[in-house]
This record gives sequence, C-alpha cells and structure tokens, in this order.
Amino acid sequence: MTSTLGHWLPGDPRGFRDHGHRVHSSGDYKNPPPPGSYDALHARSKTLMRRPPVRLPPEARRIACDEIVASLAHQGIEVVCACVDDHHFHVLARFRLPEISNNEKPTGLNPWASPRRTRNSPIHAHIRHIVGFAKSRAARALSEAGLVHEGGVWGKRFKITPVTSRAHQVNIARYILDHGPRGAAVWRRDPTCHRPLPGA
Repeated sequence: MTSTLGHWLPGDPRGFRDHGHRVHSSGDYKNPPPPGSYDALHARSKTLMRRPPVRLPPEARRIACDEIVASLAHQGIEVVCACVDDHHFHVLARFRLPEISNNEKPTGLNPWASPRRTRNSPIHAHIRHIVGFAKSRAARALSEAGLVHEGGVWGKRFKITPVTSRAHQVNIARYILDHGPRGAAVWRRDPTCHRPLPGA
C-alpha cells in the first residue's frame, strides 16, 4: 500500500512513521495517538509542502491502476488484485524471493514474516525496486495524460504486509475489491482463467 504525495505526513493524527524511523507515533490508524500529540509536527509538515496533496480524479485512477498492474506483470509478478482511489493504492501480488546468500536469508517457515524482515533487508529492497518502477510508470502515464501536475504523484516508500495464510490472502483480496463501490478503480485476475477467491 502507498499513498499519494502529501496525503500522510509526519505528525498525522492517525499515527505515522517517518522514512528513517527516527520519529514515530505511539499508535497507528486503528489505534491513533492521543489527540493533539503531534499537532506541531503535522503543522510544520504541511508548511513544507510545495503544493497541495495529490488527489486522483476517476479517470486518473483507472490509468494508474492499469499501469501499475501492467508494470508488475511485465516484471514477472503475479498480481491477484489491485485498486487505486483518490489518495492511495493497494496491490495483492506474489513476489518471488530474490537470489540472496545464505547469510542474508531470513529464518523461519515463512521468510516474509520473519523478524528479520526489516526495511533494509534484501527482500524489502527487491520489492521496493519492483514497486518503485511501477509507481514511476503510473506517474509518467498520468503526467502525459495531463491528469496530474508535475512534481510527483506518490509518497515515498510504501507498506509491505506479508500474507501468512490462505485465509489472510482472501481477507486482503476482499478488502481491496471492496474499494470498488467507494469509487476506486479496481483490477482483478480473470476468474475464468484462475481459481477464484472463495466468496469473492
């Protein structure tokens, strides 16, 4: 998951983590920090913005969604479903583990959920590179279509959530597809060619 530029700033009352994890709030969007805890930081973050936060109109959401999926597929990533709304996107996809040395390989039955799954791990670097290229391709397409102003579309970094079970996968897919009725552009793998998700 990643947000559009300026949508989730340091000091956000919903909770936040800065890019270097130097400063972070005591909560998250499900359990936000006490009201007013980071108002000063949030206000300063807003003053540092050089332009208003990016909001994608409906036409831009469809273009961005198609470009992100196409870019991931071109890089050999199996995409299950994706959505783009006015301020963020979600993708459920299968990433192949990169070739890394035995000393770098995380331990445990599920390497994606390993305690060593840090933002500087080879796995995260691999995903950041692939998704970063997809973000860039989508931003370029939106700029060429005249649907966004120059200066970037997406915020830095993004959240990676490892899928731990089939039930977890189904829940994530339903969450992504549920964005459709709320105005998001949604893409899903053709159910006539692949095993559909139960109840989806």
